[in-house]
Amino acid sequence: GNFFKSVAGVRVDAGVTLVSEGKILSSDRGELQLTDYGISGIPVFQVSRYASLALDQKKNVDAVLDFYPGESADGVLGLLKEQKHWLFDRTAGSFLNGIFNKKLASLFLKEAGIRPDVPVQKLSDKNLWELCGVIKEFPVSVAAANPYEQAQVCMGGVKTSQVDPRTMESKLESGLYLAGEILDVDGICGGYNLQWAWSGGYLAGKSAAEKFAGDSHGVRKGISYI
Repeated sequence: GNFFKSVAGVRVDAGVTLVSEGKILSSDRGELQLTDYGISGIPVFQVSRYASLALDQKKNVDAVLDFYPGESADGVLGLLKEQKHWLFDRTAGSFLNGIFNKKLASLFLKEAGIRPDVPVQKLSDKNLWELCGVIKEFPVSVAAANPYEQAQVCMGGVKTSQVDPRTMESKLESGLYLAGEILDVDGICGGYNLQWAWSGGYLAGKSAAEKFAGDSHGVRKGISYI
């Protein structure tokens, strides 16, 4: 979208739902970060692998943003009607004050087709419903994920079905041990990928050492881990 620069720097609790070809790929909720290039933050990190995969398959992907995730559409509509009751003597430009960041409020009004100079008392039920729709279901088209240099973790790699989980040894190549991101494992945010790397690395190293120590031909065969 061409509106992101107008809301860059805003952080807000929001829901993020990825949709592709009419199907929900993934969803999450948390602190959404709006930047000059698009969306970021923990909930975006959590669902991004599904967007990357769908885009790699040449599918269209939308991220539907819910800027009031703690309430239903009817609940938000009721809140807007209450705002109209109490702010009847003001203009629409200040209608969402106290609920949303000023930058976001201006964007919502614009997307709902409401001029900021319109008196609040003249907002119709249709206006309020349109505004509610923008707040609860704000779709943005996903063009791409950020580049590799900004990645938190990588998807893809050796299939876990090809590795013995008790030792981290490859089922296809004896003496080859794998751990970390060389395997097709990418966890959610919260330190899980680091823990996976440490735990898997420890197990791979321990298993390789034990095999080497128990194999009189270990030097000749060679043992490696990645």
